[in-house]
Amino acid sequence: MKNASLFLCMLFSILFSISVCAESGNLFMTDEFLSFFNGPRKIADYRYTNVPFKPYIKRFFTPSGLQVLEDAPHDHLHHHGLMFAIAVNDTNYWEESEKSGHQIHQKFSNINIGEKLPISMSSFVEELAWKSPEKDIPQLTEIRKISSGYWEQENANVILWETQLENPSETEIAKLTGHHYFGLGIRLLTTPLEKVDIITPIEDNLENVRGDEYLRNSPWCAIVVKNEIGTFTLLMVDMPDSVRYPARWFSMRMPFVYISATRNLWKEPLEISPRDKVLCKNILVLWDGEKTKEALEKAVEEINNLCKQK
Repeated sequence: MKNASLFLCMLFSILFSISVCAESGNLFMTDEFLSFFNGPRKIADYRYTNVPFKPYIKRFFTPSGLQVLEDAPHDHLHHHGLMFAIAVNDTNYWEESEKSGHQIHQKFSNINIGEKLPISMSSFVEELAWKSPEKDIPQLTEIRKISSGYWEQENANVILWETQLENPSETEIAKLTGHHYFGLGIRLLTTPLEKVDIITPIEDNLENVRGDEYLRNSPWCAIVVKNEIGTFTLLMVDMPDSVRYPARWFSMRMPFVYISATRNLWKEPLEISPRDKVLCKNILVLWDGEKTKEALEKAVEEINNLCKQK
């Protein structure tokens, strides 16, 4: 399993070019966004500047062009598309207030154009500093790698999100905590409850937190959304080299649609020793239309098969 994970990471980070240009059909950079393309079709927009508190993926498209994310909706202005946030030493990086922390973009490196493979991916690496409002010294430093591309065999768009958190202190422990939904979270199009289905391979550890908010441990979690503007299926897969694998998935369907890959920090805070690191890594696969549980299992199996071809 470890070898499969390592090869999948290699598959998603093939290095070919450091240039970024519209003509490449893969990556295009502006002073606010870094955007992924499959030919002329946009896959995703990553917003790295002009953000109030943290960089995030603002838009994620199906192959047909359906944009499935909500950004700063009126009910929760701090919800931003696809974002990673937790609490560190009592500083909240999820919410947005004068007491909240900021994830500050430092620089990009290793901006790469992908080769035509079964899953053709382009990628970039971003360095971020996690700072509380009280101190200019970072509580955490992050190496974030975002890869994205088109999976031709599945006719699906893919994002790989890798977050490596390091405690920069020489003496102090960094304590990771947060609410039950803190982690890599995605806010999807608001859709009536009866038109949203959550699919996982394991349901016997389901925990109801409140209302329609549930937690469960599983290697992957998927959601089928039948919105008035289009139907889509999103699969989120946790990678075996993530800390506390498999993820504890948070899901809710009402009053809005949300999924998070959490590490159960609300019940089990995670301490990072001085100069130590932890990794969180997730793959997202987005299709047009409705996928069955069997089709999702086949897609996960195919990813594993691609890894074994090395």
